[in-house]
Amino acid sequence: MSQDCRSLELEIPRSVIKRSFQSGWSKEVSTIKIKVKKRKLAIGKEQLENVLFFLYLCYPISNLFFLKIFSMLGAASVAVPVGLFVTYLPLFILVMHRDKNIFIPDFAILLLIICLFFAITYLLHPEYEYWYTRSDFGVISYVLRPDNGLFIYMLIRILNDPNRILRWIKISGWPIYLFYGWQTMRAISRGYWIDISNRGYEIHLSYSLSLGYNLLIFALAFLYCALEEKKIADWIGAIVGIVIIMIAGSRGPFLDIAIFLVLYAGIKIASSRKKVLLILGISVASGVLWSVFPYAISLVARVFDALHISSRFITKLLSGSITEGSGRNVIWEAAARMIKENPFGYGAMGSRHVMSQYVYVAHPHQFFLEILIDFGVVAGTLIIVFLAVSTVRILNMKGIGQWKGVFCVFLARACQLLISLTFWHSIGMWGVIAVGVCIFRTSRKGKLRYAK
Repeated sequence: MSQDCRSLELEIPRSVIKRSFQSGWSKEVSTIKIKVKKRKLAIGKEQLENVLFFLYLCYPISNLFFLKIFSMLGAASVAVPVGLFVTYLPLFILVMHRDKNIFIPDFAILLLIICLFFAITYLLHPEYEYWYTRSDFGVISYVLRPDNGLFIYMLIRILNDPNRILRWIKISGWPIYLFYGWQTMRAISRGYWIDISNRGYEIHLSYSLSLGYNLLIFALAFLYCALEEKKIADWIGAIVGIVIIMIAGSRGPFLDIAIFLVLYAGIKIASSRKKVLLILGISVASGVLWSVFPYAISLVARVFDALHISSRFITKLLSGSITEGSGRNVIWEAAARMIKENPFGYGAMGSRHVMSQYVYVAHPHQFFLEILIDFGVVAGTLIIVFLAVSTVRILNMKGIGQWKGVFCVFLARACQLLISLTFWHSIGMWGVIAVGVCIFRTSRKGKLRYAK
């Protein structure tokens, strides 16, 4: 808390002063001015930034809370605006205090470029209007609304500190675990999860398509800190997140967790002076885990059965069908045909009018295919190559401390795009780009200081 002292002048009439003090006064004096110090308590800039990041990560909780409240009042449409106002209230306070550092120029430029891309695409393809104005997966609701993945870019650039980012992801993780744990218990008692079919109808599933990915960034942050610092609280956080994903989520998040572990092991091997011993140790440990894995999965399955819990991930593992597709081949084939028919690109969210035939959310469920569809083969290939080269450069960097761990957390989260979601909505992709910008800027400043 900071203290702001200001002077306050009070005018006190002469008549209220005791007579014992009046004898020496001149007749012309009618008032006396006394300066009093006034103290004002305010939350510091860093605390406001932390609260802003926390509220953004916990928005699903506040959104449901306000939706319940305003639904009872018959004003459900007000819930989202109120929730977003509360979430970004710390940002408004920082702006009102004219904090110059709160404005991130590169985010403003990024947002402007995205808006121009959508505007130009709409001018060229007015037939996209329905897909742009959808109430659930349109441009505003799914891309530009401040609770979506794009805005984590701004928040990471504001915090600009790997330790703070990790710390507040973990702090946010506990209420998020309770929230999605509660949802999981409701689904178990109900007997199914509710989702939307490719035709827009309500369907009942034995697992949640989105829950696992919603928890993934928190589980990965806990897992990274547990591997680095060996704290019990971090191990508990990682295990709780993974167990909830195992019970209620799909198979995809476990691919991202595996990718993170491979990245982490590779970084440790590259930075170690005893590479041979470390490789040998990792190989032995992997062999042991692989040999006991079937027994461990069977034990987990028996525990779940005793608790009357059904896990799609466990079922797929035991049946040997973990790698079987879920209709994605049909979607990917259709996306490949779109690229072949028009290699110059379809513009922002240009796959929706075709993909809607196969899936309700109407995106191709594959990052590279979606980039090539939206930007065309030439520009799309350049974007993919640029991102790949930048990723390799960051993973090979030295002296960037915890930034590399944060980068791996968001990169693994972004790997969801290999088999699902759309990059326009991805907290992982926009997060890893923001972390990359922070790393390159930090590295450049470090080189300048070294040169001086």
